[in-house]
Amino acid sequence: MATTTAKRLADSQQLTASAAAVVTNAAVHDTIITHITLYNPNDDRGYLVTLWRVPDSGGAVGTAADANEVLEVTVDRHETKNIPVYWVLEDTNDTLQGKAETNAKINISVDGYDIA
Repeated sequence: MATTTAKRLADSQQLTASAAAVVTNAAVHDTIITHITLYNPNDDRGYLVTLWRVPDSGGAVGTAADANEVLEVTVDRHETKNIPVYWVLEDTNDTLQGKAETNAKINISVDGYDIA
């Protein structure tokens, strides 16, 4: 019988300027992403954020591409964006990947469910 656990899937972290995994699905698990929080703590301006839901590539972590981009949004200075979603990662090394247009300017955290 599968066990479903509500949890923080990714603690608050700063996005880099290149696509990188924020959440990676573990072996023999499904991950359901239900909520993403983006925060811009900066005084200067808004920054563009891009997220991808990337399938595994032969069992390894895949590469973010136009075909799997799922969100592009600007987070203004001192703004928090709370984004409800329902995205399922079901294969080992399926990932949610993200980047900000400038390194270390946007914080991201992700909540959802782990099903084991």
